[in-house]
Amino acid sequence: DVCAPVLFPRLSATILDNRTARVAEKLNLPLARLLSDDPAALQRVLLAEQDEARTAETFAEAKRRIEETFADLKTRLSALDPTLEGATQTSAGKALQPLEHLREKAQRALKQRHSTALSRLTKCLATLRPRGELSERVFCTAYYLAQYGLERVLHTLDELPVDAREHHVIEL
Repeated sequence: DVCAPVLFPRLSATILDNRTARVAEKLNLPLARLLSDDPAALQRVLLAEQDEARTAETFAEAKRRIEETFADLKTRLSALDPTLEGATQTSAGKALQPLEHLREKAQRALKQRHSTALSRLTKCLATLRPRGELSERVFCTAYYLAQYGLERVLHTLDELPVDAREHHVIEL
């Protein structure tokens, strides 16, 4: 004669402090992306936005031109002697290797130049998604109570809808 328990969706919320909110604002990345996207993808997006010289596009264009040049050479040389076709392909690969090496150096320089933004992203993700999980799954309630005080946390939680089915971001 035991009644079945009532199924009720679990509240899902990330607590966002003022400092993390300001950092996220400086990064110019929406909270939804910070909470859901892969950290490596966020890093690439951030670097692409910070790249004034558009190095990725510059290297893509250089690679395209080199490939076009060697494709043209391959066509002309294979008409002259079909055995030169393989040598042309090998030479194209060898010509692209230094370009790739230079692209990697440019990427490292870009990361170094924008290390502040990358550091901000790392700190923001450490607060919003510690160990790659939602903060509510890592930090217990006592952490937030000690950090912000009982009244402030309870008041903020009282403002949330009772039948919340989606994830919420709570700003403290």
